[in-house]
Amino acid sequence: RVDRIRRERSRLRRLLLDSGFAVPDSQANFLLARGPRAGWLADGLAGLGMGVRQLEADAVRISLPGDGAVFRRLWSACRTALAPQALLLDLDGVLADVSRSYREAIRLTAASLGVDVSPADIAAAKAQAGSNNDWEVTRRLVCGAGARASLADVTRRFEGIMSTQQLWRRERLIPELEYLQQLARRLPLAVVTGRPTTDARRFLSDHGLMDLISE
Repeated sequence: RVDRIRRERSRLRRLLLDSGFAVPDSQANFLLARGPRAGWLADGLAGLGMGVRQLEADAVRISLPGDGAVFRRLWSACRTALAPQALLLDLDGVLADVSRSYREAIRLTAASLGVDVSPADIAAAKAQAGSNNDWEVTRRLVCGAGARASLADVTRRFEGIMSTQQLWRRERLIPELEYLQQLARRLPLAVVTGRPTTDARRFLSDHGLMDLISE
């Protein structure tokens, strides 16, 4: 195991040095990488399912697993985070503040079926696994309160409320447009979302993002 960790340490240190990080020589089972992209690396690894410890704004501590399969994952994740081909962004909650649109539609749809749900109720429901579909989340909240509703009925009511009240007009862009423009100059940007295509394109167009999105 010691020999394996030494090999992992040497290989990962070379990758980090070649990527512009300052990496002191180490005799431990971890490396300390220091550089202006430390935060980017930590966030990128987290997004790829690899947890590391960011000690300072410009320093990240990466442990060596001493396991071939796990190290291959770590190696691949570091290469991807340090030299990504594109940046994929979710829409709801990342680009779009949906607290007054989709989440309000959940509340109003439930109310139309005689069920009162609070923002906290909705947030808890959305935090559960498999809760990307707002129509299904609404149906679960309604049925959980003892009312009865089919998914088809919930969907019809939900979409009717979104359309007649034009709740999509209440949405706001979360990050600064200038920040997204800076990212687009560095990497191709794409959006991955469960929204209907028409709704997604409308938001991107209304907030001046269409020219920034590659796909």
